[in-house]
Amino acid sequence: MQPNDGFKTRLIGPAEQIADRIRQYHEVGVDLILAAFLHYEDELPRFGETVIPLVRRERAKARTELWSSNGVLA
Repeated sequence: MQPNDGFKTRLIGPAEQIADRIRQYHEVGVDLILAAFLHYEDELPRFGETVIPLVRRERAKARTELWSSNGVLA
């Protein structure tokens, strides 16, 4: 993935690094990220197959931890 010339999201690198960066943005209140792909026919499916599942897994884990700490999952 390539950075754009405007807002630099630093969403470049291995899937785990990109997913972690998305998590960090979410923690500070960002709920929408616009991404661009130089070779979108190859990169967009790979993003969906590798990064998105990692982000979803981390968000589910965070929700479970929050619920557990609040006694919801006793």
